[in-house]
Amino acid sequence: MDDGFDSPKPQEDHVSTETERPVSEDMKPLYRGIWVPTIKDGDKIPVGGSIFSDDLDIILDVDTAWMQDTAEKFSRERIDETYRSQNETVFKPWIEKSGIKLDPETFYILLQVQATTRKILKVGDESVARQRKDLYLADRQAKLSDFVGQSECAEQAVVGKLLLDKIGIKSTLMEGVHVDSRDDYPTDHAFLVLDDPHGEGSLIFDIARPKASLNGYPRILRSEKKLDYSTFEGKNNYVVPAVDIYNGVTLYYGVGHSSLLQDVNFAA
Repeated sequence: MDDGFDSPKPQEDHVSTETERPVSEDMKPLYRGIWVPTIKDGDKIPVGGSIFSDDLDIILDVDTAWMQDTAEKFSRERIDETYRSQNETVFKPWIEKSGIKLDPETFYILLQVQATTRKILKVGDESVARQRKDLYLADRQAKLSDFVGQSECAEQAVVGKLLLDKIGIKSTLMEGVHVDSRDDYPTDHAFLVLDDPHGEGSLIFDIARPKASLNGYPRILRSEKKLDYSTFEGKNNYVVPAVDIYNGVTLYYGVGHSSLLQDVNFAA
């Protein structure tokens, strides 16, 4: 989809990540999904399962030591410095002129998080679905480090959340579905949910689906209502609307079954 913007290119400043240890104990189950407010080294995150069961028994083992070599430069201070010195004059006028309802600094932070995630995981343009599936099905469990060069949404969302944690921005990893229009069926997906820093709702940071029509800029959507665990708890095939910040198109995110033909409940 062409969003019709002549988007600027950021001044390059390569950044990276580090994480800390212990294990999260507050993952909460959803219908064929999970709500993950915190992630630490050693966590075992359910990311998939059989189409014949609602239980997620395919596990991503979050190991982080392998990322330490690229961790040193990724900091809020470094991001703020490069924003003010090189990019504020690029992005602020473009965002204002384009009518994008997101403050330029938040946009730049998410841009850097996405770029760094792709660098860490060596994300390319070719499909890696088969290689990724083979990694998981070999033992129903695989390490995050196994997916360098062959990651998809779950692994990218995990690394993106670790990066956001490192710079002090609260986010939640959600394993669920996306539905790109009311005529579509649900597609299994992992994404990040953030509080809207300038509103009462939430932002959806769809980190693994950058906007191809906008130089690969991050796909960011706004929900007017605040999204939390209670939004999806106990619900089946339930999605909420979120509006693309660039073009105003409504997409839907939530919980569902991508392999069974079931009616989707679209929230108002």
